[in-house]
Amino acid sequence: SIKEKQNQISQVQQEKTALQSGLTDVKKILGELESSKTNLKQYVTKLDSSLNSIEEKLTELKALIEKKLSEIETTKAELKKAEEIEKAQYEAMKERIRFMYEKGDNFYIEMMLSAESFGEFLNKADYVNMLSEYDRNMLLEYKATREAIIQFKAELEEEQEILEEARETAEEEEAAMESLIQAKEQEINLYEADISNKSQLVKE
Repeated sequence: SIKEKQNQISQVQQEKTALQSGLTDVKKILGELESSKTNLKQYVTKLDSSLNSIEEKLTELKALIEKKLSEIETTKAELKKAEEIEKAQYEAMKERIRFMYEKGDNFYIEMMLSAESFGEFLNKADYVNMLSEYDRNMLLEYKATREAIIQFKAELEEEQEILEEARETAEEEEAAMESLIQAKEQEINLYEADISNKSQLVKE
């Protein structure tokens, strides 16, 4: 009958409306997927930029660490050499002091008075002056070596401090990089789960 046909037409129209509504939902889901994809891409780009920055910093820090290790080895070698010189100078000074003690203060006077001529006397006086100058120079050299050792030790301590700071900073940067990588992987996993769920909805 006409009424039945009208009812059928009405039912078909309702089904059509429902299908169109369903199509709208599918388009909405696809839009959300595209949006999620764009958001993830922006997020990953930002993370990659941060990772690149950290990697550059780590490269600089590692170069600094290598440089400081080399400088420390050089300073250690210089310190060792200075300590060996100091030891030799100290031993030489001890020998001079022992000699002067054994001979006594009158040694130089007796030596000069034993001169048989005025010329010999002057020569011996020059010799005494040379010995005194030698002793003074020896003492000055010893003091300079001691100061160099103090300087080398201070330099070594400072370089070690810079090295430790660089190592600590490198460890912190590596930890930050690991954290960013984990965050990136987590975000990708969440996105993949979201894609999987919404893809199933699209199929339905």
